[in-house]
Amino acid sequence: MKAVVVDHPVFGTCIDLHTDEDDGALVALHGAHVVSWTTAEGAEHLFVSSLASTRNAIRGGVPICFPQFAELGQLPKHGYARTAEWRHGGGGRFILDVSPHMWDGFPSACALVLEVTLGPRTLVIGLTIHNVGSSPLSFTGALHSYLLVDDVRTVRVDGFGAEGQTFGEEVDLSFSRVESPALVTVSGEPSVLCAQTGFRDGVVWNIGAVAAERIADLGKGEWLRYVCVEAAALQSVNISPGERWTGTQTLVALSP
Repeated sequence: MKAVVVDHPVFGTCIDLHTDEDDGALVALHGAHVVSWTTAEGAEHLFVSSLASTRNAIRGGVPICFPQFAELGQLPKHGYARTAEWRHGGGGRFILDVSPHMWDGFPSACALVLEVTLGPRTLVIGLTIHNVGSSPLSFTGALHSYLLVDDVRTVRVDGFGAEGQTFGEEVDLSFSRVESPALVTVSGEPSVLCAQTGFRDGVVWNIGAVAAERIADLGKGEWLRYVCVEAAALQSVNISPGERWTGTQTLVALSP
């Protein structure tokens, strides 16, 4: 897998990853955020809002929610990692070192490593958290993947217990302690298979037409173009000093 540093006009410094077969991914150092995943024929499989920017979290792609998912605690919504500046560790490896109290309300020290791996029609994202401090570390989080669809009203999600889930109005479903690996099929055009390990929970979400009007960084009508299928840790994960935790999400494009 080849890795090239590029200067993106919207997302700043990014790493452009490509295989010899021409599957590709683009990862912004802002948030170690995967903002594009293309298969060899050139089809894009991740949604990113036309109004996305790095002023805050990037709307779309695959945000990293850590050390808090949503409002499950006292920290800002979805935590700090998605707006932090990560460093490139070579290839598809991205690193963030968190010192004690670097983030307001988060006393722990940890090292985060994101590994992005490409295969034929496949994107694998692995997040490892290493507790480098002297006390236990606790977190909730997710890989908040936005999958690109033609029209979410024609999409059906099977898996996580959401068999046959369709969309139109806002859908925000959480599934605790899903079997590992969990398989979720998003059908429609295109179609994507989602699998996960390490993450014990899952989330399926689309904002719907009414609530979309309140999101400043989502273009008009763009709620129709995505469905979020998230590998999540909704119950606190506890890591002892010196220990590591790893969670992965694998996305497989089943159609162009």
